[in-house]
Amino acid sequence: MKGDFTRLSHDPAKRYSKVLRQQGRADLDADTNELVQILGTRDETKLRDIIGTTGFPKGSGMEVSALADGTIRINPGRAYVDGILAELPGNAPIDYATQPDLPSPPPLVPQNGRRDLVYLDVWERFITAHQDPDIKEVALGGADTATRVQVVCQVRILENVADALTCDSPLEDWAPAPSSGLLSTELDTPAIPPDPCSPLPSSGFRGLENRLYRVEIHSGGNVGAATWKWSRDNGAVTFGIREFRPNEPKRVELVRMGRDALLSIKKDDWAEILGDTTELHGNGGTLTQVGIADSATRILTFQGDVDVHEPEAHPIVRRWDGSPQLTSPDAIELEDGIHVRFSGSAFRPGDYWTFTARTAEEGGLEILQNAAPQGIRHHYAKLAFVEWTQVNNAFNPNVIDCRNLFPPLSDLDASDISFKSDICDFGPNIDTVQEAIEALCREDHECCTLVAKPGPGWEAVFAEIPNGGDAAICFKAGEYPIASGTFVVENKGHLKLTGVGAGTRLVAKSGECVLRFESCKSVTVRDLHASATTTGTSGNAEHLNGALTFRNCNKVSLHSLDLQCANSTSRRASCLTIHNTTPLTSDKGLVDVENCEMRIGDEQVGLLVVNTHRASIRNNRLRVLAPSQRGFNGKITDKKSRSGLIDGLIGNITFTPAKREQPPAEAKPALTRGKKGVRLPNREANFVTTIGDRELRFATERKLVQPLQDLLKRRPPEKTDERSVAQHLRKIGEDLVMGRERPAGALSDFLKELQEEEVSSASQGIVVGGTVGDEVSIAGNTILGASQGIHVGLSHADPARTNPDRGGRVSITRNHVHVHAVLGATRSRHGLFVGNADSIVIRDNYMLLSRFTGLKEAPIDGIRLFGHFGRYINVRENHVDQFGVGVTVVLRGAAPDKKPMWQVYENFLANANLPLFKNHEWIDAKGNLA
Repeated sequence: MKGDFTRLSHDPAKRYSKVLRQQGRADLDADTNELVQILGTRDETKLRDIIGTTGFPKGSGMEVSALADGTIRINPGRAYVDGILAELPGNAPIDYATQPDLPSPPPLVPQNGRRDLVYLDVWERFITAHQDPDIKEVALGGADTATRVQVVCQVRILENVADALTCDSPLEDWAPAPSSGLLSTELDTPAIPPDPCSPLPSSGFRGLENRLYRVEIHSGGNVGAATWKWSRDNGAVTFGIREFRPNEPKRVELVRMGRDALLSIKKDDWAEILGDTTELHGNGGTLTQVGIADSATRILTFQGDVDVHEPEAHPIVRRWDGSPQLTSPDAIELEDGIHVRFSGSAFRPGDYWTFTARTAEEGGLEILQNAAPQGIRHHYAKLAFVEWTQVNNAFNPNVIDCRNLFPPLSDLDASDISFKSDICDFGPNIDTVQEAIEALCREDHECCTLVAKPGPGWEAVFAEIPNGGDAAICFKAGEYPIASGTFVVENKGHLKLTGVGAGTRLVAKSGECVLRFESCKSVTVRDLHASATTTGTSGNAEHLNGALTFRNCNKVSLHSLDLQCANSTSRRASCLTIHNTTPLTSDKGLVDVENCEMRIGDEQVGLLVVNTHRASIRNNRLRVLAPSQRGFNGKITDKKSRSGLIDGLIGNITFTPAKREQPPAEAKPALTRGKKGVRLPNREANFVTTIGDRELRFATERKLVQPLQDLLKRRPPEKTDERSVAQHLRKIGEDLVMGRERPAGALSDFLKELQEEEVSSASQGIVVGGTVGDEVSIAGNTILGASQGIHVGLSHADPARTNPDRGGRVSITRNHVHVHAVLGATRSRHGLFVGNADSIVIRDNYMLLSRFTGLKEAPIDGIRLFGHFGRYINVRENHVDQFGVGVTVVLRGAAPDKKPMWQVYENFLANANLPLFKNHEWIDAKGNLA
C-alpha cells in the first residue's frame, strides 16, 4: 500500500482483537489503519473457516460458458477465495476479452483437442484519488483525506493443461508459485570516532526526519537479476497526468505539481510512469529520470520515452528516491546509515517491504531479518475446465464446472452436501448425500473403486492403482487363476479386497502363494477363497509363503476368508503368512485375523505371523487336510520325513561311559538331526545296553525294546566309537523303514501298522514368532490335526544370551486344540507353547491329543512355557486331555527382578502321567486335577 502513512503496524502473530484510544493522546493514522487490518484479517479467517478455501453462492454466479466461435463468457457474481469476497459486477455475461479488472488480457486462441483451465486471480489493489477522483472531498478543497483498497477479480486462462489435473487437484499443482525473495535491513558502523560537537548520531539512523521506507521489486528474477527501487515516503508521492504531449514521447503535463518542495518533483528525480493496464497486469511501469521540471506549465520532460502509457486509464507519475539497481546478497546502502541485502529467489514485480526509521529511538531502524514480501498476495480459485473439440469451422466445447457451490443456511438440504467415500463408490454421477441415499434405496451400487473380472489376466486390476494409491477392489464370483509364480502387489496405499465368499476363488496353479502384498500402508481382505496347488521348495521361515502373504504392510485385516495350502512331506508352505522385518515403528505390525477357515496341507502351517506390534487372532477354524496319496511311501522318499520316522524307532541316542546311570535330564543330546538323529522333548531312553565299556541308550516303544536288542545282537557295530555307533543305529532304523530289513514279531507288526496308517498332521496351527511381539491375543479358535496347536515364542531363547528377545503381553483363551501325534512329523509336538514373554495368560482352553503308531507312550506336553519370563504368568481353567504331561514351565536365564506372580490354577489334566512339571518355587500351583 503506497499511502502517506506513519507506519504499517498490523502483525497477525500478535493476535490483537481491538485498538482502544486513550484520552488526551495524539490521534495517529497507524492506530486506525491497524484496527481496519485487524477486522479485515478476522473477517477473512472467519469466512475461510466457514466456507473453505473457495466457495461460490449457489446459483449461476461466476459460471463459465464457451461458445462455438471460441470465446469464453463468465456470468457476473460473487466468490469467496481464501476468505476474500471477490465480485464480477453487472447483470449480463462478461466476455473474457472485455472483463473490467483485466484490460487487454492475453488472447484466447482455442485448438482442437486442447484442454484449458479457467480460473480466478484475486488480489488487493491500492487506490488513491488519482484512480478514483470521488475520493476527494470538494468541501475541503479537493483534499484526499484517505485511500482505498480494492479487491481485483481477474479471470485468467491456463492453456493446454494435463488430463490428470482435476477440479480437486491442489492449487500448488497449477497456480503460479509465490515469491520466495527475502530482504534484510541493517545499520552501518562508522569507521571514525564520534564527533562530540556534531548534533547527528555517530551510529544508527542518521536522518533528521521520521520515515516509512519502501523497497519494491521492479523487474522479477533471482538475486543478481531482479531490479529494485526505493522510497523514503512509502512511494506515496504521486502526480496525476493530464495529458501526454502530442508528438513528444518524453513529455507529459501533470494535473498539479506538489504542494511544497518536499512533495514536488524536480530535475534528476527518478519517476515511474504507469496506468491501470500496467498495474493490473502486475508489471512495473517505465522508470526514468526527470530531465526538466517546469512548475509554471506543470510539464515534465523525461530522459526516456513514456508515451507507451498514453492509452492507459488513470496514468500517474510516482516519484522514487533511489535509482533502479540489481539485487545483491551484499549489503547495499540506501542513505543515512541504512543498508539492505537480498536473499532467496524468484522475486516477482511488485514484491515490497516497508520499514520505519525514527530519529528519537536508539538505533532508529526497524530491523528485518530475511523477511518475506508484504505483498502483493494473489489468491486463486478454479472456475472450469474447457475441452475444445472442433467440428468443421465451429467448436463444440465441453465445460466442466469446478465451482464449489454453497446455499444459504436457511435453504440447506441433502443435495447441497457433497459425498465422498473410501469404502463405497456409487459411480461417477453420485456426488451428493441425496444422490447416495437414492442409490442405497435403489440397491444398484457397488462399493468399489475397481472391479476384478474372473479369468486369466485378472491381476492387471492392480496396475490401475498408482504407487501409494488407495483402492477398494470388488471380486465377483468365479475363478481368478495365477498361472505361474506369485503375483506381487507392492508399494500401494490403503487397499481393500472384497469377494462374495468361497465363490470368489483365487488359485495359484504353481507355487505356494497366490498374492504377496509388500510394503503397503494397509490391506483389508474379506469374503474370498485363496488356495495353492503345490508347496515351495524351502522350509525356511523367511521364505514360508502362504496362499496369501503379507510382507512389511503396516496393517493387515483379514475377515471371513477361505484358505488352503497343499500337502507335502515337510514344512514348506502355510495357508496365511504375515511377515514384517524389524525394526518396526508403532504404526506398523498391526494384525487382525477373524472368522477365517484354513485347510492345512500335511506337514504345513495354518497361520504364520512374524514380528508384530499387535496381533488379534479370533474365532478362526483350522483343520488338516486328508492324507496325501503318497502316504507312507511319500514320507520315506523325503529326507526330513524319513528322519522323523527313524527317530520314532530310535530316538534320543546317548553313548556314555557305563558308570553313569543316566544322562542329566537337561543334558544336550550327543547327536543332532540328520545323520545323527534328534532329541525329542520329554522322551526318556528305555533301551539300555552295553557296548564295550560304554553304555548305549535310546528311546523307543516299550514293545520294541527286545526285538531291537535281538536285531542289534545280530547286526553289531563294526566300530565302537560314538560316531560309528550312532551311524550304525541310524542305518538299522533306515533299513527297517525302507523295507531293506524284514524283521518278525512285534517289530514287523509295528512297521506294518506304520505303513497302513492313514492319518495326516499339520506341522503347526497358529504360529506367532520373530523378534518382536508386543501384544498377542489368540481367542476362540478351533485347530484340528496339528502337531503343534498354538505356538507363540520369540527367537533367541538361548540361556547364554544376556539380552534375549522377549514379547509383551500374550493372551490365549477359549481355544479348542486337537493335536495329532504322528510319527514322521518334522517338528516337536505340543498343544500350546509360549516362549519369552513378559505377561502370559492361558485360560479356558480345551486340548486333546490323539496318538498314532510310534508315539503312543511319548510324554507330550499339553501346555509348555519355556524361556525368559516377566513377572506375570496365569494358567487357569484349562482342560488338557491325553497329553501325558499337563503343564510344563521352564525358566531360562535369570528370574525377574521383582517377585514373580506365577499361577497354575484349577486346570483339569486328564490322563496325565506327569500332570505338572515346574522348575521354580515361585510357581503357585493349586486346585489342578489329574
